[in-house]
Amino acid sequence: AVTPTPTYETYSAAVLADSPIHYYPLDETSGTTAQDLGSMATTGGTYTGGITLGQPAALDKLGKAARFDGNNGTFVDLGQFHPGANISIEAWVNLDLDATSPFSAIVARWDGSYEMDFNGSTANLVIRNEGNGFGLVAGAAPSARGQWHHVVSVFSEGKLSIYVDGVKGGEQTIGGALQNLGPNPDRVLIGATREGVYGFKGLIDEVAIYDTGLTPLQIRAHYHAAVPSEAPAVTIREAVILSWPS
Repeated sequence: AVTPTPTYETYSAAVLADSPIHYYPLDETSGTTAQDLGSMATTGGTYTGGITLGQPAALDKLGKAARFDGNNGTFVDLGQFHPGANISIEAWVNLDLDATSPFSAIVARWDGSYEMDFNGSTANLVIRNEGNGFGLVAGAAPSARGQWHHVVSVFSEGKLSIYVDGVKGGEQTIGGALQNLGPNPDRVLIGATREGVYGFKGLIDEVAIYDTGLTPLQIRAHYHAAVPSEAPAVTIREAVILSWPS
């Protein structure tokens, strides 16, 4: 079966078409509030610590980006929320050449729930399910520092997967639903984890969080909307293997 890849006029349109619950373009040039365009938006995120706004994005059509200094206490505080059983996390990131933290958090809710980060130069997704089962998947290869990368992490129907620049990396099945510790869960942070440590040193842009598992077709469509000249082919083939009598 051949399914055409959806096309969109803008990257933002591609993201919004798949109904993120929270979407932070990080286009601000001043102030302390990160606008949230998602379906569960409330007051937006709060810029905290050493963040420089109005920085160049991966492409002009993506607007602006935010630079994080990597120090403890630097992050965007998204408040407390939980997506439910499944989650997808998406962002454009550019890790500095001299970033020294062993883990550079991109988006995290580190109370035993989820974290998308770089382990050294390799993108990772960490998940804990409702039974406290632990899952970890990594990008197919280290990501070049000082360059922009589109990173998407998915936990859906008990399965983890990760994509970097449209290329699928690791996949692991742990079963269950996403863990939700309460009654007072940790905050969700962009650019740090736990109490604000393991900070990201570099640029982050276009952060989206979904309560569904994005499909390979949707991920490809998002990447294609931003970088059409570098996107994979315009169709995705789902191979169906038929068993024929010998």
